Amino acid sequence: ESSTPASSEPAPSETASSQAVSEETEASPFFVLPVGGSILKNFDSDNLQYSETYKDWRLHLGIDIAADQGTPVLAAADGTVTEVREDALLGTVAVIDHGDGIIASYCGLNKSPSVKQGDKVEAGKQIGVIDTIPCESVEASHLHFSIEQNGVPISPLELTGDLG
Repeated sequence: ESSTPASSEPAPSETASSQAVSEETEASPFFVLPVGGSILKNFDSDNLQYSETYKDWRLHLGIDIAADQGTPVLAAADGTVTEVREDALLGTVAVIDHGDGIIASYCGLNKSPSVKQGDKVEAGKQIGVIDTIPCESVEASHLHFSIEQNGVPISPLELTGDLG
């Protein structure tokens, strides 16, 4: 009879491992791609890629996701909009701090996106629509999406799990 109450409680190792898993899950933000198109150009911080616009070779510190002008662009994860700016090369850019040292730039949005500095966003919330990217204007319509983690450019696909 004395073994019955002890057997109904989880063993200490089971409790510790389930707590560790839930803490790990809470610390990892949930990321989705901001638009649903195919990847036109991958992230590459080591090898030069050809730019159709500039007719030269350069690093590509983001991914280009195919999307027609007017396509809604969604927040890749929960976060806070830290900046919305006009950039001569990248068009309208919304920068979102997604926590854990992860800062994402959504480039080539419409001139009046649906978010402003200070706005809190949830994963999947529309932040704007696709417009143009002056420095990639010769290429097919797309979103240029870049992420830095602790100040270092990384492939957004590392966070979305879409590495193939």
